[in-house]
Amino acid sequence: MHGVFSIPFPYWHQSSGVLPPSTPTTSLSHQQLDLLQAQQTAPSDTDAIFVEPVLGKGGYLPAPPEFLQGLRERCDKHGMMLIVDEVQSGVGRTGAWFAVEESGVRPDIMVIAKGLGNGFPISGVVSRRELTDKLVPGSMGGTYAGSAVSCAAAVAVNKVMCEENILENVNTRSHELFSALNALKYDPPPKTTHPRRARARAHGRRRVRCPKFKR
Repeated sequence: MHGVFSIPFPYWHQSSGVLPPSTPTTSLSHQQLDLLQAQQTAPSDTDAIFVEPVLGKGGYLPAPPEFLQGLRERCDKHGMMLIVDEVQSGVGRTGAWFAVEESGVRPDIMVIAKGLGNGFPISGVVSRRELTDKLVPGSMGGTYAGSAVSCAAAVAVNKVMCEENILENVNTRSHELFSALNALKYDPPPKTTHPRRARARAHGRRRVRCPKFKR
């Protein structure tokens, strides 16, 4: 897509062996961002940085807090917006209302959906007031707009989340789930003639998990 650039997510498998395994996971990503802005798109020509605090289709990988903090620092330094995509990770799925909260970073714009309506088609854009005040009424819309039923569902979801201690339950169930997944690493290997045994690893945050198996 013209005008859109990407950098590696702070995860060792995406570093392509450029840095040794002992290198902090954020170093490659921050380095690539700085190189990108020095060579292809200057900060003065860059409007915003988009990021998922938990990378969804890339393996449900939580972004390290220092990675998000580094993005916030660069946005503040150069006058860019930090836009956080919480469509998959937001509304309690990580044990907090929003995954970005755990980093202490305050985004300029946040996009939410999915868990907001618990299956009903609804999405939302949350922004700093000084940005939304610049919008012309009626200039922003979407395919999810105009459904009173979906709005009622979102209100009901919010009520249940608050009244039934859903976040507390997410954290409790997450501990049980993660313990069970991690236990797979220590199960005796199956009887096989293959000299290598399977190795398991689970990563993610709270209810957003992804087990990985290697031989």
